Amino acid sequence: MRETWEPERGIEREREREREREREGESEEEEVETHHMARSCSRSVSARRSALAAGQRSAEAVLGRRRQKRSSGG
Repeated sequence: MRETWEPERGIEREREREREREREGESEEEEVETHHMARSCSRSVSARRSALAAGQRSAEAVLGRRRQKRSSGG
C-alpha cells in the first residue's frame, strides 16, 4: 500500500509545482532545471515553498539567487 501511495503524493506535489510555475510564467527550460534541482536536493523544495508562501516576488528572488550560485559552480 505504502509503496503505491508515496509516489502518488510525489506526483500530486509535482502537479502543484507545475501549476505554480505556470502562474509565475517560467520558461520550459527553467521548469526542467527546477524539477531536476528539486529531485537532487529536497532543501530546494522547502526553500522554494517558503518563498512562495512569503510571496511571488520572494520566490523569484530565491530562484534568481539559486541560479547565480549554480552558474558560478557553487
